[in-house]
Formats: sequence, structure tokens, C-alpha cells
Amino acid sequence: MLQKGIREYLLCGSCENKLSKWEGYASQIFNGGTELMAEGHGDLVIVNGIDYKSFKLFQLSILWRAGVSSLTLFEAVKLGSYEETIRQMLLNEDAGSEDAFGCTVFCLLNSDHQVVTDVITPPIKDRVSNQICYRFIFNGFMWVYFVSKNKVKGISDGFLQKCGRFIFMYKNIEDLKSIRNFATEIYRQNKLGKN
Repeated sequence: MLQKGIREYLLCGSCENKLSKWEGYASQIFNGGTELMAEGHGDLVIVNGIDYKSFKLFQLSILWRAGVSSLTLFEAVKLGSYEETIRQMLLNEDAGSEDAFGCTVFCLLNSDHQVVTDVITPPIKDRVSNQICYRFIFNGFMWVYFVSKNKVKGISDGFLQKCGRFIFMYKNIEDLKSIRNFATEIYRQNKLGKN
């Protein structure tokens, strides 16, 4: 059965199977199926027990596929020479260091403190701490990928750690300027279309 949504042929069956293994593990992280320990601390949750290699390769596979895609949805993601670096990491199942292409993850909540799972936006290129990053929003989370092989001062602690620790932060979706601007524009276009 084909999955619904936007599709593009990128990988051979063998490579697709390799990536689906990491996707399966990530699904267990978010939907249950793997034992984890979590502690809440205000607007963040510290999770321990994540398999570093499997989850980091899942994260890298998302970034890399967006970078090589020809779909306009992903046109903002330009990895340059890092495209081949990440491809080799995936091919060799090398998750790299904690700082290499690190990713912070925010759980998106609405005003009722419920996870917002029905929002997907095109990735946006941004700069944080003078580092290029890409923000993806899907599956109730905002994923912020730092396209650097260097330590990102003040942020690296939020990346997945080899010991299996990962910090998920909560963020109100209404605080995201890009989503607010997008929603305003859609509203404006609908208003214009009715006249």
C-alpha cells in the first residue's frame, strides 16, 4: 500500500529499507514500544535511554532527504558539500559526534496545552548563534537542524547525547512567528478570494 502525502522516488529498495529501520525506531520513541525514562523540568522534558546511533541516523536521514529532494516543498534546504558528508554517514551507518549536524526538538502545543500534530510546514533556513540551521515542523514537533560539524555554543547541550539523553522542549505554536505569518497570509488570501 502506498502512503498518502507527497512522494518522490529518491532511494533504491535497499537504501529505503535501511532508512525505514531508523524511522521504525523513531516511531517507537514517539508512539511507545521502547522503554525510556523521562523527567519533566518546567518547559522541557529530559529523556534517557534513547539509542544514539538509531535516532541520530533517523534525524540525519530527514535532513539529507530534504537536501537532495527536487520538490519545491524542500527548496530552502541547501546542504552544499555537507550533502555528500551526510550521505556517507548514512551509507556507513556512522552517526558521528553529538555536535555534527545536531538537532534540537520542540514539542508544539496549542493554547490548551495539547500537542499540535496536524501542522506540517516547508523547512525554513535560519541562523541561530551565527550558525545556519533549518527548521522543520511535522508530527507535532519543530526540528531545528544545525548544519555544522562544530560545537554550537549554548545549544549543543540540547542535542542528542551519546549516553542516550535528549532534551525535548515545549513551545506554544502561537509563539512561532513563521507559522503566524503563514496563517495570516492564508487567511488574507481566503478573504481576497471571497471578494
